[in-house]
Amino acid sequence: MTIRFFKTFFLIVLLYTLSLSLNAQNKSSNSGTGSLSGVIVNSYTNAPLEYAYIVIYKAQDSTLVTGGISDVSGKYKIEKVPFGKYYLAINLIGHKAQKISNIFISPKEPDKIVDTIRLDQGAAILDAIEIKEKKQSVEYTLDKKVINVEKNLVSAGGSAVDVMQTIPSVTVDIDGNLSMRGSSNITVLIDGKPSTLTGSSRSAILDQIPASSIESVEIISNPSAKYDPDGMSGIINIILKKKKERGYHAVFTANAGTGDKYNGSISLNYSKNKINLFTNYDTRLNNSKGFSEMKRKTFLNDIDTTYLEQNGTSKRNSISHNVKLGADYLLNDKNSFSISAIYGYSNDVHSDNNKSKTFDFNKLLSDYYINSGKESGIENSFDYLFYYKKLFAKKGEYITLDASYSTSTETETCDQNIQYYNISDLITPADNTPELQNSDRIDKSNIGNIQLDYTNQLSVKSKLEAGYKSIFRSIDNDYIYKEFIYTSNLWQDTSLLSNHFLYQEQIHSAYTTYSNTIKKFEFQIGLRFEEALTNSTQRTTDQKYKKDYFSIFPTVHLNLKLVKDNSLQLSYSRRVNRPNYNMLNPFVEIPSPGILHYGNPYLTPEYIDSYELGHLKYWKKSSLNSSVFYKQINDAIQRYTYLDSNGFQNSTARNISKGISYGLEFVLSREFVKWWKVNATFSYFKTIMKGTTDGTDLTNSNYSWTAKLNSNTTIFKNLDIQLLGNYRAPMVTLQGSMKAMYFADIAIKKDLFKNKLNVTLRLSDIFKTMKFEMESSGSNFIIQNMRKRQSRVLYFGLTYKINGEAKTKEKKKMIENDNNAIDNSDF
Repeated sequence: MTIRFFKTFFLIVLLYTLSLSLNAQNKSSNSGTGSLSGVIVNSYTNAPLEYAYIVIYKAQDSTLVTGGISDVSGKYKIEKVPFGKYYLAINLIGHKAQKISNIFISPKEPDKIVDTIRLDQGAAILDAIEIKEKKQSVEYTLDKKVINVEKNLVSAGGSAVDVMQTIPSVTVDIDGNLSMRGSSNITVLIDGKPSTLTGSSRSAILDQIPASSIESVEIISNPSAKYDPDGMSGIINIILKKKKERGYHAVFTANAGTGDKYNGSISLNYSKNKINLFTNYDTRLNNSKGFSEMKRKTFLNDIDTTYLEQNGTSKRNSISHNVKLGADYLLNDKNSFSISAIYGYSNDVHSDNNKSKTFDFNKLLSDYYINSGKESGIENSFDYLFYYKKLFAKKGEYITLDASYSTSTETETCDQNIQYYNISDLITPADNTPELQNSDRIDKSNIGNIQLDYTNQLSVKSKLEAGYKSIFRSIDNDYIYKEFIYTSNLWQDTSLLSNHFLYQEQIHSAYTTYSNTIKKFEFQIGLRFEEALTNSTQRTTDQKYKKDYFSIFPTVHLNLKLVKDNSLQLSYSRRVNRPNYNMLNPFVEIPSPGILHYGNPYLTPEYIDSYELGHLKYWKKSSLNSSVFYKQINDAIQRYTYLDSNGFQNSTARNISKGISYGLEFVLSREFVKWWKVNATFSYFKTIMKGTTDGTDLTNSNYSWTAKLNSNTTIFKNLDIQLLGNYRAPMVTLQGSMKAMYFADIAIKKDLFKNKLNVTLRLSDIFKTMKFEMESSGSNFIIQNMRKRQSRVLYFGLTYKINGEAKTKEKKKMIENDNNAIDNSDF
């Protein structure tokens, strides 16, 4: 099946690529050509800058024409440029990008010499104020990869979960859970901050962020000391779109998918003089269906061997609304601030129907029952954000203050009906008193963050950063369980199955980093100190748990520029993965008869030492990033399943002694011709888990790999096709393994009315292959699980843009003050 899938997938790529070969012949060049040359220097030292990228775009429609790279003397010359009017985009890692307009190449002046270009030290990515050219799909800095997803078609009409499926190094499972290089221990941030947007899980949060609102995604596998150290595999930072152009702007989106899936958004922005006002609203209605199978063999002894088979169907209906209001204000040339507020609402209804059969050691049917459940939840959340930036007289010296407060309340009601049937016909109820259960849950969450950062550009090549951050988190989980008593005809509270759990956490940290460049050698070293204070209370049983711990997190990043267009990167960081409150809560939940889930209040954080060696190679129209990585995990937290003496299946979390993961990864970006670009990712790694618990050896290991191919083609002007293929090979878990998972998506986009209207058509999971299969085992059981959801969906979407540009004079003033602009991407 796997081979047939890939054969079919790559056949589609080949067929539509070959069919487009005629298109290349139709894209004729002008009859006359010329050249463009000049020199690029550092604005501070006037030193020539090597490896700067010069990209030429048509002034009329921003079509990419050609480009070049500066040499060791900062000089460049680009030949065979057709006559016409252009603008240039100049990029160099570690420097602010620049745009040069009004470049004419004509028969009167075929060999154009551009005035000396002076680049400032700073970020390498152009601000949206200054330039609107098409960005590279993947950009690299010293400590992260930046994936520009604004033009992704295969996520059109979807959510942040769909965007994640297109990101190099990231794997998404059937439930929307993320992993990198085989590990799901990842920190996900939104604009550099954690969020309490509606949804009790990470996948629920991501599913409520429209793909159309995302500008880029940062992958930080070995973050510096400036970043929080949480997450074994690093950080995924989702950057939302922000309008900075002067004038008024509006973007309207509407998408519809088969199976009753709808979403829409409105984004409004108005900017004039010193103030920028913005508001966003998005809504999402999603209906989905799923199917599951579970088989379990239990062998306590030869006579007590039993078998369990479950088949289930599920249906989920969810609707969400998110509203954001905010303002940026430039007080003066040295001070600016930003305030914003976000309100989120979600209403989720989930129903399932599970049919269970149990068999004795002779495989004769002994029980048959149906467990029907309906779960309804409503959540309201509020996020308040404040950001302040102060510039000092010295260029490159500033402080920022970032404060946020998030609160959310979720109320959830669950009803269950467990009906046993006569095994003779499997239709007639065994009695008229099915087990009726009801539970009410109220989850309250409050998170406060305050962070102060100081940055000092000591010289053109060196920089000092320092900061302090405090996080305050409190969670109140109140769960009331009731059973229906037929004799009294009343619902009765069951205190043994009710639960009230309180969790409080404070994390205080301070950091400093220093970076410098010595000729072709660039380095950054950092140190972060952190004190964590945690308290949890199980009110139902009056149990209290307290754990405080101090940690030090060193980081090192090195970069060496080799020969032309080559660089070598080496990095190290110490990371931590803390158990969340669900893992710590000792309360026992019973999702199905004979199956118990509960947390472990004695869990300790797991610490990770992460090493990575990378090589980055650029060609004129390609780049290749190769990495070798090694991670060692101490006190690894793993889900552990076992059968007790009563034959009940218990699932909890435990610290297993040690884990090791190592492997290699390749990320290739290639423009074969002007109308066809490909991004490909391949990761190959080994996972080793070592440990014992309850006298059982839990050592397990295997090799695995993931692959991703993203093909972008422009058939005709303003008509694009994107094809995405994903494959994850089988992987091991602590007590078993997961089978391979693979799927492919395709999308088409047409731009109309001078790009004001975009029309998209997308088909997800073309071959309907996405499903999750897993097997786990212990000393006395074997469990096989399979789950599949409604993954093949056809989406149709519209995006309409309205732009009211500012006057030229006002734009000029704005660009001059660009260094003072709000930039709350720092964290």
